[in-house]
Amino acid sequence: MNVYLTREVIRVSFDVEGMQRLEFHLFYTQNAKKKIEKGKEVFQEIDTEKQSKVIFELPIKHLSKLRLYVGAKPKNLRIWNLAVCGSECININLANLEPLNITDYKINDGVALITTDSRSGSLTVIDDLNISSRIKIDLLLLVVLSVLSYWGIYKLVYYIGWLKIIQKYSRMDIVFIVVFSIILLIPAMYIDNSEISKKENRMLTVFPHMFDKVGGINLNFGKEFNSWFSDRFFMRYAVIKNFDKLKIRINPNQGNNAVLTGLDGWYFLKADNGIENFRNVQMYSEDELIVITNYLQRIKSWCDKHHKFVFIL
Repeated sequence: MNVYLTREVIRVSFDVEGMQRLEFHLFYTQNAKKKIEKGKEVFQEIDTEKQSKVIFELPIKHLSKLRLYVGAKPKNLRIWNLAVCGSECININLANLEPLNITDYKINDGVALITTDSRSGSLTVIDDLNISSRIKIDLLLLVVLSVLSYWGIYKLVYYIGWLKIIQKYSRMDIVFIVVFSIILLIPAMYIDNSEISKKENRMLTVFPHMFDKVGGINLNFGKEFNSWFSDRFFMRYAVIKNFDKLKIRINPNQGNNAVLTGLDGWYFLKADNGIENFRNVQMYSEDELIVITNYLQRIKSWCDKHHKFVFIL
């Protein structure tokens, strides 16, 4: 997608009222052929004793399947006005929701009443939603990019003509300048439009706005644009991989200050006495083990109290 075209988030909203504080997880898929699985989800913790409007924002291009997960044994939980808004807004018929691990599920006048004795329950939208996010055109940015592109091409042509006619440069010199200019543009030939980097397990930087919400100039636009471009330029992973390999070949002992390069593709963390820990040279003392045990026990007690799981690796 061109940088002057931005996608708005897909919003899933519903009204809720109940008798306790609950966690709502929203699982989704972008492809109708894929199953709903953990990993692609958003969640909120809501106090349902007060009537609340719950809004989930999904930073995705397309929404196909949807499942609402409700935790902590909900009692007499009421849900209504379930809607999804992207390029279009649709109201979801609560009768088209498939309950799972829900003891009692009733619909009355467009309101779903939910009660379950299990730890949690879920509602899955049966139909394929097939909703895309709305595309918004940044007209100001489009004008700025058009002007800069025209100015850049004009100056390049003018400079080449000046070198040839006035400075009497050879054709090889001019060809070198043209080729060098084209090489500089290669990273911008393709821009990655993904929202998430699966290899790095993180969200990629979104394209910054030149102006803020009140019409003022974004003074950090240059830094934010640099972060956005650094996340998305053409062949980014190949460039990083080959650059790291080149550094190691030039100086195998240099590598990364925080990482020690081992054999067969193994890397070891240097920080926090990592090497000594791997070799079992530096062990925890009895006092340190007691402090760590007490800390982990406090975390587990809090999670048990609030019906949450704790995983320690």
